[in-house]
Amino acid sequence: ATPPAPAVELLRQHGARVVFQEQASGDYQGGAPLGFVAQGDDDGRVAPGVYAAGDVTGTAAVIAARDHGRRVGAALAARLLVGDEP
Repeated sequence: ATPPAPAVELLRQHGARVVFQEQASGDYQGGAPLGFVAQGDDDGRVAPGVYAAGDVTGTAAVIAARDHGRRVGAALAARLLVGDEP
């Protein structure tokens, strides 16, 4: 069986840049390549108005994915509060 891979198709359809990533970021010890992931900025924006966090951005370790999700959520909430483009 092949290892699970993040589903990036919807992000790609909305303009995200998707690349093949050999190794997950964080403390992931899976050994297998992660696969295709969406590239974004530090706030998790992978395309205009599109945000993503966790496995689909290459952060596969549980704690690192949780922390990344918190950062992305906080950044998106801050943008919405000031009326900036999400």
